[in-house]
Amino acid sequence: MTPDISRIIQTVLVEIISDRIVERLAATKRKALVLLDMSDAGIGDAFQELNKLYRDSWSLDVAASREVFDARPSIFPGQALAIPQTAWTILDVASPMTRISSLLADKSMLIVPNMSMALAGKVAYGISDDTPSRLMTAALETGKLVVAVKDACCPVCRDQDERLFVANDAYRAMMIANLEALDSFGVRLCRAPKLSQVVSRALLPIAPDKGTPNPRQNTAFITPQALTSLPADSKGVFGWQDAKLANGSTVNIAKGVVVTPLALEELRARNISVIRH
Repeated sequence: MTPDISRIIQTVLVEIISDRIVERLAATKRKALVLLDMSDAGIGDAFQELNKLYRDSWSLDVAASREVFDARPSIFPGQALAIPQTAWTILDVASPMTRISSLLADKSMLIVPNMSMALAGKVAYGISDDTPSRLMTAALETGKLVVAVKDACCPVCRDQDERLFVANDAYRAMMIANLEALDSFGVRLCRAPKLSQVVSRALLPIAPDKGTPNPRQNTAFITPQALTSLPADSKGVFGWQDAKLANGSTVNIAKGVVVTPLALEELRARNISVIRH
């Protein structure tokens, strides 16, 4: 065999093997555990998004408590998951942590398509006394990516729901505090119609943020119409409470200040645009 032919064969073999390795790694990453909770807010859109991921060759297993599994017809009327029943695992409070850990072991992430207020509150405060909270806590403690739909837990989402929602500011602040805690834990929060998009993007590497503020930096955000100076906290973060204080049609954000996703959603809901300086 001549050197040229040998080199060509080696090149072709390397390319084939490399493609196989890339395919294997991609398949490994596209494995997720779906945790079904008790909320039905946005569940129709969430199930459609899960089915979209399943059709897109995602390997999805489902975990649910016995209560959720038995109550499926009443909780999720007319909604069907394409994920076969053979991929479902029923857990209860007595299920050992070794079993919960084994469900997560070969998965790249945990997807919660219908996170309830109870689950958000428990995980935000480090409480894990039932199946959903134990599973979500285990995912965070073992460094798994967690993507959760916030439709039932976010006051802005609930305001846009057809069902009556007239909670006072204190109750809304509690909801936001829970979500901001989850956000700080690394949970990717999203609306139900965006679930598949957020799940797919969660696998992409995150570029380092060159604009991360110095915690000691003295920053401020100003709402010109109100002529009010709102001092940033020690972390230089513009949060939901700050967004609630904003007036007028624009808010100026000082350079280096981090705007939380919940603050952005609050501003968008009130048609307030953000100007960076």
